[in-house]
Amino acid sequence: MIEFPFAKVNLGLRILRRRPDGYHDIESVLYPVAWRDTLEFQVSEHPRFRSYGLPIDRKGKADLCEKAYRLLNEKEALPPLDIALLKSIPAGAGLGGGSSDAATMLRALLKSFKLNISESELQKMAARIGSDCPFFLQKQPAFVYGKGDEMQEFALSLDKYQFLIAYPGIAVSTPDAYRHCRPSGLPLERQRLLDEPPAAWEDFLVNDFEASVFETWPAIGELKEKIRKMGALYAAMSGSGSAVYGIFSKAPMAVSAAKELGLPLDFVYSDNQ
Repeated sequence: MIEFPFAKVNLGLRILRRRPDGYHDIESVLYPVAWRDTLEFQVSEHPRFRSYGLPIDRKGKADLCEKAYRLLNEKEALPPLDIALLKSIPAGAGLGGGSSDAATMLRALLKSFKLNISESELQKMAARIGSDCPFFLQKQPAFVYGKGDEMQEFALSLDKYQFLIAYPGIAVSTPDAYRHCRPSGLPLERQRLLDEPPAAWEDFLVNDFEASVFETWPAIGELKEKIRKMGALYAAMSGSGSAVYGIFSKAPMAVSAAKELGLPLDFVYSDNQ
């Protein structure tokens, strides 16, 4: 079976407060974009996991696709698999690539082996892998809150706009980003996000990670400014970084954008490729 895990960007990210359990309460809108990995698996007498393309620093841990397989295998006896993952979505970029790979693995295993597992059970399994993993079980915009593990549908369409997403070659650790963040205590202005066009979002749509991340890695802030100057209606860092996206009224070409931004072509995505 071959599947294509997709990426996400955060439309705003408010860090409300640090919780007694050490996590943070946040509010954000996750929006799916078509920057994709390629995931393939087949039954094999010799189980293995291989990854190609952009590097993954797993720090000696199992890949999230393997973790997804093991979680389902605890409930249903699955056959051994040969799993291959072609990484196109950069890791440590705030694009959710690893979580998407895992969620896609869960969904594909359910479909391929016709497993008797409910949607609510699948959601719980995904949440055990990562707080944003349940989002990738469906491909719809969502408002997330709490630790980022609570989710509501969000009826926003940006179909008439074009995305440019650039990865500056810097992997930002999410735990480190949270350690250095400064909670604003301000909620996300969701209704304005629905009511106003991207050209007006600069006035109110904020990612609270940007201030501390840009201090540590000025190149990420500079990348945001470059994308603004390319004519983006709105530009922001996604998640805890380091990828930066711009929303355009017309499609930017990835090749020309990569040259202008001074980045390898593999680090730049535009949805007109």
